[in-house]
Amino acid sequence: MNTFTILEDKHYDLLVIAVRDEEYAVAPSAEAARAAARQVAMESLWATNVSTLVYHSSITELGPDDGAGLIKALKLVREQLSEDANPLFKALLPGELLDNLLDDVMDSDGLGNSLSYHDGKESFFGDVFEDAEVDLTECKKELLAATGAMNVEDLLFYRIR
Repeated sequence: MNTFTILEDKHYDLLVIAVRDEEYAVAPSAEAARAAARQVAMESLWATNVSTLVYHSSITELGPDDGAGLIKALKLVREQLSEDANPLFKALLPGELLDNLLDDVMDSDGLGNSLSYHDGKESFFGDVFEDAEVDLTECKKELLAATGAMNVEDLLFYRIR
C-alpha cells in the first residue's frame, strides 16, 4: 500500500509531505506559495541574469560602454563568488528596486520553477494523490489541519524530491 506522511521538514516555511516515494512542499494558498518563492529568489539573486539585475538596479545613468563593463564585472563576481555574491547584488537593489526584481523573476519563471526542485511544476491535490492507494478522506483532513487551509482545492503542491 502507498503511504502518505506529513514530515517534520519545512521547505521555505511550507509543509512537506511524502506520498509514495515522492516529497512535496504544500502551500495553503497562492499567497503562501508566492512568499516562499520570494525567499527562494532572494537567496538566489546571484544566479539571476546579470543584465536583469543591472536593469533593475540603482545604477541608472550608464553609457553603453559602462553598462557593458559593469555587466562583465558582475558576471566575473558571480562566477568567482557564486552564492557569496548575493550581498553585493542585493546592495545594488535597495528597497522597491529589489521588490520589483523579485516580482519580475517570479512572474517570468513561475512559482513552480522556484519551489519545485524536481520538475518545476505546480500541482494540485488530485494530481498528487491520483494513483495513491491511501484513504483520501483522512489525507484531506490531515492536510487541512496541518496547513490551516479551508479547502484542499486551495492547496498547491511542489515536488521537491
